[in-house]
Parts: sequence; C-alpha cells; structure tokens
Amino acid sequence: MKNRKVTITISVILLILIALIIYFIGVKATPSFIATVIKVNGNSMVVEPKEGEEIRKAAGKIICSTNGVEVKVGDTVKITYTGEVAQSYPAQINVIDVKIKK
Repeated sequence: MKNRKVTITISVILLILIALIIYFIGVKATPSFIATVIKVNGNSMVVEPKEGEEIRKAAGKIICSTNGVEVKVGDTVKITYTGEVAQSYPAQINVIDVKIKK
C-alpha cells in the first residue's frame, strides 16, 4: 500500500514537470527592435532599425503600421512585432505595439 502511494506521488510529480517543460518550450519571447522613423504616411511608417538590431540582418528598411501612435519623422521607436518579416522592399512586419522612445 505504501509503495503504491509513493509510485502515484512520483508519477504525479513527473507529469507536472513534463507539463512545465512543454509549456516553457512553447513560450517564445515576442521580438522587438529600436528604429528611427524615416517616413510617415497616414497609419503606416517606414523605419530604419538601429545598428546592432537583429532584424537589420533581414532588412535595412521596414514598412509597418503606426498602431495608432502619432509618430513623426526622426522619432526613435520601439516596435514589437509577431516575428515574421515579409521579404519585400521595404520589408513588412505585423506590428503588435509601438512606443516612442524619449
């Protein structure tokens, strides 16, 4: 009887650990980058990622939504996006959030 309780307890702990591992493997950081706004056209903008930003390896210029934020040429912005980059010119991304850096 005691061995059965120990076996069940160990099994439950192992299941919880496996569930946690699977959860954390599936969690990905939402990518973001810092850029300078070089053109604004209504609700879209063209930005140039700052030197050293990972996305700059894929694109030197990116067109994306302002996400309702009132930006102007010369602003430095932090853009959070879905992670996908359309290989066009300029490249395109799906924006999650835009914040003007002070």
